[in-house]
Amino acid sequence: MTIINKNDDIQLIDAAINKYCVQVDDLPSRISKNISIDIKEKEMVYKLVRLSDKQFNLLQYNSIAIFNDYKILMMMSRDQELIFSNRAKMYASLRWLFGECGKCYDDWKGSFSFPFLICIKNGEEEFGYLMNVFNIRSAIEFKLYKLVQSDDERLNSGSYYHPFDDFQRVNINYVIQYFTGFLSQKNKVI
Repeated sequence: MTIINKNDDIQLIDAAINKYCVQVDDLPSRISKNISIDIKEKEMVYKLVRLSDKQFNLLQYNSIAIFNDYKILMMMSRDQELIFSNRAKMYASLRWLFGECGKCYDDWKGSFSFPFLICIKNGEEEFGYLMNVFNIRSAIEFKLYKLVQSDDERLNSGSYYHPFDDFQRVNINYVIQYFTGFLSQKNKVI
């Protein structure tokens, strides 16, 4: 089930910044469409909230990168029902739903970026991740990061990590496929 919300998204972003970032005196500016999508799967709830570039950069500073699963991206690019393989339709759907694109992309190889905060609720536990949807050359990527505390030893390693138990590969793929399917359905309205 997907629900688009506008309420409480700003507080959710501010809470994530305060939780994972050290001493933020002036919270970053918001974008006009800090809207969110709730994705429910069994006992898990994933809330994807659109971030501004400043919000994304601040949170990304306290995150560690997760390996991509290119098999699922290649599989989605072959599915004619999804807009994943069509950058123009993907961009149009993202822009229509979430506003102007960000600038967190390589402007020599790409043309858009839409960063999101993923709040995961599993029972009483809550976890934070970042997802940046961007294009590079002729492909669309979903780059994921796990938010960690500012004193975490893994922050300066520059390494990519395999998915963690709180957001396993099967769950990551589910969220990406659901999100892409959601955009495909909304594109039919545009």
